[in-house]
Formats: sequence, structure tokens, C-alpha cells
Amino acid sequence: MLPQVDLLVVWGEGAIAAKKLAGGVPTVFISIGFPVELGLVQSLAHPGGNMTGVTFEAATETYGKRLQILKEIVPDLKRVAVLRPVDDPAFVEKPLQDLAAREFGVTLLPVGIKSADDLVAAFGSMK
Repeated sequence: MLPQVDLLVVWGEGAIAAKKLAGGVPTVFISIGFPVELGLVQSLAHPGGNMTGVTFEAATETYGKRLQILKEIVPDLKRVAVLRPVDDPAFVEKPLQDLAAREFGVTLLPVGIKSADDLVAAFGSMK
């Protein structure tokens, strides 16, 4: 049971727990992907219910749109390095990225980092 609050602000996957446990408390989520697909809101334009927030990925189509724009800029694009966190449970988009890549005939090359200390080596491996 939540103490008496006027507004609940949750980060990331805390929004899923808030949806289940916060009852009618107005809730703002910050930095979660795919809030519609996760059942947090009815739609991006009209969230409905008591939840709203900021998403880092609005919809599954985002990956395809990004690759489409890259292909328009570089029509011969064949390989794209993707900088990604290693061992981050919140980073689960790989299947969606791969699906979009196949659609545009692009191969994604994942380059993992654990911290900012890994950036020099990561960019070196991209060459």
C-alpha cells in the first residue's frame, strides 16, 4: 500500500509495478520503452487511465524508421555498428532491430560497452 501521495513518478520498469500496485494514484513514468505494447497506456496520443510519461522508444516501428533514414542518407549502406550496453537487462530490443535490419538489407554489428572507459576500444573495433 502506498502512503498518501498526490503523484507517483517512476523510472523505467518501475512503471510496470506501479501499474499493478498504485491503484488510482496519478503516475508519470520516465524512460521506458514501448508503453503501449506493455499495456501501460492505451495509446501515445491518448494514454487514458492514470498513467502518462516519457518514453525512449515510442513504438516498435522506430527501428525501421531509423534505418530507413540512414538508407536515404547512405543508399549503399550495408553494415551498421550498434553501440550497446553489455549485461543491461533493460536493453532487450535486439530482435526488433534485427527484424528492421533484414527489411532494409542491412547487417547490424553489435559493439558492447560496460562503461565510458570502453568507448575508445569500441570505436576502434568499429573501424
